[in-house]
Amino acid sequence: EFLYRLTPFRVDTLAMGALLAVGVRDERWLKRLARWYRPVWVLALAGLCAVVWMAGTSRNNHPLVATWGFSLLSLIYACTVFHAHNGSAVLRFPPLRTLGKYSYGVYMMHFPLVGYFFIWMAPVGTALGPSLGAVVALALGTCASLGLALISWHLVEKRFLTLKDRFKAFNAG
Repeated sequence: EFLYRLTPFRVDTLAMGALLAVGVRDERWLKRLARWYRPVWVLALAGLCAVVWMAGTSRNNHPLVATWGFSLLSLIYACTVFHAHNGSAVLRFPPLRTLGKYSYGVYMMHFPLVGYFFIWMAPVGTALGPSLGAVVALALGTCASLGLALISWHLVEKRFLTLKDRFKAFNAG
């Protein structure tokens, strides 16, 4: 469980995003990324499918999934984000842009809600069955997280964003 939760053990996924951010700003790396991201995406997806097949599950507590699975998933996400950066309209889809605006709030709010939803949704899961109960719990949990994130953004984050112009950017190079 600690391998899944603690940042030092998930640093490969953070590094993937950082490397992508650096890569799209350097012309030489940008050309390499443009040439290789599709085959890497296919290989990473095949690798992830193989990991899930060998593990017999996609649960994060399985050692194969917690090690290889999440690293491959981060590679898939990096390739997908690069594809969107490369002129795709996928990430310009208005509902995704809205979700992106409030995503930090969703990230902050979802974890406290998980515990409550396990308690609140247990009777629903029993009544509807595990599959439909899980879908209902996911839908309600998503709506609750997004609702709280909206409130948080308007009460807190928006206020801090108005302070951006008070800080000067500097060139580290």
